[in-house]
Parts: sequence; structure tokens; C-alpha cells
Amino acid sequence: MRLQSVPLDRGGAGLVRSARVKRIRRHRWGLAAMLAVFAVYAPTLRYGLVFDDNMLVGGNANLHWSRLGTLLTSPFWATAEGGKLTPGLAHLGGMYRPVVSVANLIDQSLGFGAPWPFHLTNLLAQVACTGLLYLLLVGFTAAPWQAAALALLWGVHPAQTSVVAWTSGRTDLFANLFLLGALVLYMRGAPAALFAAAVGLAAASKEGAVFLLPLLVALCLAGLLPWRRRHLGAAAGAAAAYFALRAYALRGVAPAGGSLFQAALRVPLLTVQHLAATIAPWSALGVAPGVEGGPLLLTFELALFAALLWAAARRRAAAVGLFWFLLFFAPTAVGAGRVYAGLFDLLSLRFVTFAMIGLLVMLADRLPAAMPRLAAAGLAAYTVACAALTVRGDEVYLDSHHFWAARAEESPGSDMVHYNYGLQLLGEHDYAGCAAQMRRSVTLNPRYFLGNGFLELATCERAQGRRAEALAAVAQGLRWWPESAALRASQRDLEAPAPAPSR
Repeated sequence: MRLQSVPLDRGGAGLVRSARVKRIRRHRWGLAAMLAVFAVYAPTLRYGLVFDDNMLVGGNANLHWSRLGTLLTSPFWATAEGGKLTPGLAHLGGMYRPVVSVANLIDQSLGFGAPWPFHLTNLLAQVACTGLLYLLLVGFTAAPWQAAALALLWGVHPAQTSVVAWTSGRTDLFANLFLLGALVLYMRGAPAALFAAAVGLAAASKEGAVFLLPLLVALCLAGLLPWRRRHLGAAAGAAAAYFALRAYALRGVAPAGGSLFQAALRVPLLTVQHLAATIAPWSALGVAPGVEGGPLLLTFELALFAALLWAAARRRAAAVGLFWFLLFFAPTAVGAGRVYAGLFDLLSLRFVTFAMIGLLVMLADRLPAAMPRLAAAGLAAYTVACAALTVRGDEVYLDSHHFWAARAEESPGSDMVHYNYGLQLLGEHDYAGCAAQMRRSVTLNPRYFLGNGFLELATCERAQGRRAEALAAVAQGLRWWPESAALRASQRDLEAPAPAPSR
């Protein structure tokens, strides 16, 4: 009797392959959303490095593998050799973001200083964030396509412009990536060590991310998330290790915006202000959020904020959205309160970026019964409009000229912006344009930057053959800066008789 072999291994492999195919088909909408986000931000691969990028990357003397130890044990903005803060960046000394510093080092090494690795990393991180958000939302929706639609809307929202297209915006992007990853790991009961590592990496990307832990505890106390004490304990250990490293790196550096304790005291007040902003007509008061895209986006978001607050008191899953809103608000509030100044910064693009997650969770709870074809078409049209605004808005970061031109249009009252735009035009040999920007800068603030605005204005006037106007600019500068050696030297040079033409 002859025995026939049974291809058990082949059958098992077939079952595994079949399960994998089913999983891919189930999440094909999420993959499509990720591909769409990639397509929207793909043009940024040809962009350059602008503004802060030049200081954090091109002007960072510690961005070498031989100085990795210095990079990991110095303030984020310590760009001088030896991990020292230059006088002009002393007010930013309270930041410690080693994950972003190492990412900058890797990207610079891969491209030998070229900008494309930085933009590729940002692009892939945004695609990954969209995928993680989809994995979170798919548990709140009746069908995967609904979670994918909401993740796509978040991924291509114009609020993401400065986070993805601008290399220096990657602090928020990386913190977002690891926070979303930590939440996915927590919700799925992954090993506690992985969750703790994600929390630590999020904090090392942007300081305020450590607020994930107290807000997770609040969610657990409210019965909205399962208690995972081992996970929370391990993450608390990771946070403590981060604070120890941060204290060592920032030794001798005054924290920006006051102590950590003072910043923590401001969080409840800032939270109340933001909750009030969801229902108050801030746009009528002239202090509306600076969201790219105009009043339409602002109206849409404020309406959703109000709907979120209304729904949170009535629906259990909508309350998760509210808590999620607060979860991503707290890091932004603390970061802005410690580094920036004023309510406007707290209502800025980055705040909208994080707050959108809570809104999408709330919407996902309502979509199964409240999204007919017309609503689906409206959401699709709005998503396309957001993508178009994002593609156009990203062009601000194409190069330094586009960046400063846009800033000059957005901030006509900023002496710093007009001065830097003038320097850009001077480098392009547009002397008339440079003179106009320098004249605007010194008119707004003649005390700005050691009187260099007057010096550059004189340079532009002289380049146009306007010697008398150049002398007048130097004389005006000396009235404000009589001790300026550079202005004195320029005056002597301009007053010297012109050399006789050679025959």
C-alpha cells in the first residue's frame, strides 16, 4: 500500500496567505488614505531649507557623528561647538529634543547636506501618522472606509503645512508619530516595554508629550479606557528617565518661560481659554486662529468644536473625542506657554493639527447612522479642498525667497521679517526691492539688530548709484547707533572721493 504525502506546509502557507490577503483587503481604505497623503506632500521632496533650518542644520557645529555625545547632552538650540548656546538663541535654551537632533544628523549624513532626506523623512512620518490614526479610528466606526476618510481629512488638512513641508516643524510631527504609536500600543495591549519606549520617544521629540500619562489616567478613571497598570508604570519610568537626561542636558540653562512647575499651573487656565474659544465668536474679536485657508476652515472648525462639547455630555464615545482633544491640547499648551507668548500662539496651526484628532473621533461615533451619500460627497469635496489648500500652502517653504515673501505679506508690521526678506533680495541682487524692505524695517524699529538695517539700506542705495541716499541712510543710522563701528566705516567710505576714471 502506497502512502501519499499531504502538503500540509503548503496548505498552512495558503491559509496564512489567505488571512494576509483578507487583512489587506479589509484595510485597503486605510492604505489608500496613506497613499493619498503621500501624493499630496510629494512635491515637498524638491524643497529647500529655510529660516530655522539653516541654524539647526547648516549652522549646527555639533551635527557630526563624532559629536553625537554632545548632541545628546546639550540643549536643542545649542548649535555652537561644544554644545554652547549662542547669545541670540539663549531664550530658547529650555528645549531638549534629542530624537529630532539625531534625526537631523541622520538626514544630513544620508544626503551629505542636501535637503531632500529631511523632506523625505517628514513625508514618511506624516504618512505613518495617517496610518496610525486610521488604526485608532477604525475601532470607532462601523466600516473601515469611514475611518480612512477621517484619517485622510486629518492628514491633508492645511494645518499640517508647517509641520510637514518645513523641516524645523518636525518636532510636532515626531511627537505626533510616537504619541499615536503609543496610543495604538496601549489600546491593543502590546508589551509594556514598547508602550513605554513610545512615550519616551514622544517626550524626547517635544517636551509637552509627557502629558500623555496623566491624561491616560484620567481616561481610565472615567472608564473610557482599560486599566493597564504595568504599561502606565513602565511609561512613568521612561518619563522619569527623560526628565533626568533633560535636567543634565539643561544644566546651567534658565528654562524658557519659567520653571516647569509654573508652566503646569498655567495649563488649567489655558484649557479653560480654549474651551471658551470653541463657542465664542473669536473671529469677530479679531483674534481668530491663524488657520491657512481663510474663514471657511475657521468656521468649520469652530462649529465642530461646539458640536464636540455638546455631544460629549450625551454620548459615551463622543466623550472619548473630548478627552482626546484635551490629550493633544495639553502638550501644545505647555509648549507654547513655555516658549512662545500670547493666546494667538496657542490658537495656531499646531494646535488645530492635534485637536483635529478629537474631533474626528467624535465624528466617527456618529457616522454610521448619519452619513448618507450626500454627506459622504460633502466630506470628499471638503477633503479635496483641504488637499488643494495644503499643496498651495506648502509652496511657502519651497525656498527662502518664497518663505520670506510670504512672511512679509502675512506680517507687515514685523521689523525682523522685512529685514530678513531684504537680505534675501540683496543676495538675489534685487537692490531696489532690498532697499524697500530695509526702509520698511528701520521705519518700524530703528533699534533693531544693531542698526544693520541702515547699513544694508545704504548698501542697496549705493549699488543703484544713489550715493546721497546711501549717506543719508548711514547718517540716520548713526543717530540711533552712534557707537556702531560698521556704520562709521561705511560713512567714511561713502564720503571718500570717488577715484578718477583711468584713461
